[in-house]
Amino acid sequence: MYDNKNVTKRKSGRPNKNGIDWWPMETDFFYNERIELLDAQYHSNGIRVYLQLVTQILNSGFYLEWTDDKALLLASKTQIHIDEIKLIIDACINRELFNPGHRAHYSILTSVYIQNIYFKATYERKMVEGKKDYLLVDLNEFGCPNMIFYDKDPINQEKYVVNPEKTTLNLAETPINPEKTPQSIVENSKKENSGSSTPSKDEVLMYFSGLGMKKIPAETLTEKFYNYYEKNNWSGVKNWNAAANKAATTWDVPDNEHRIIKDGKLDIKIVAK
Repeated sequence: MYDNKNVTKRKSGRPNKNGIDWWPMETDFFYNERIELLDAQYHSNGIRVYLQLVTQILNSGFYLEWTDDKALLLASKTQIHIDEIKLIIDACINRELFNPGHRAHYSILTSVYIQNIYFKATYERKMVEGKKDYLLVDLNEFGCPNMIFYDKDPINQEKYVVNPEKTTLNLAETPINPEKTPQSIVENSKKENSGSSTPSKDEVLMYFSGLGMKKIPAETLTEKFYNYYEKNNWSGVKNWNAAANKAATTWDVPDNEHRIIKDGKLDIKIVAK
């Protein structure tokens, strides 16, 4: 397991610091194709902004609420024009260095890569600051399925435990699982008691986006998928994620394509006729 002896924490109660003090970088980091493309497009500024943001995120937690003010502060700190900062952020999102679904729907910057680093370093903590809805990883993988998440604002505080029997997210860019990320404990309880796992249309769109589908195909499939199952009252659907995966790999697929879900992503291969 990851060596986290230098991470500031307490064994019980709230940690002294929600973030971590350092993070490891792979020796092939700069040879990752997405990093190479970012470097080719924006040169040293692209890498600098990305690393600055990863460091900033991990210093405070596992995601960063992204606003125009944050962009302005980053521009001032790096002496890079704010317009270029925004273009670099967009490029990072388009290349999935940050999760597109979470940026669009929650206005935050995070990724599976960042969350893997964070929870490997904080798995012994009893509680962390943040919203469970923002998880992209399965906490069972880190041996901390019962970690408690709390709101930094006591007035709006929500405390709840991840139930390991209900934890179904994998280490992929899967934004939403309706059984694992309810809007509240009450809503989750109602869903569990009624046996329903009906998603909203936005959750379906976020899921297809998380598979790596482009905007228009994801929106088109969302409309078709949601309307079909909504019309049939989601009859026979025990796990809508599985139904969504089947739709992404079998619905309206061109004859020359073979689609599978691999490591939480839609993998498309061209088949020679």
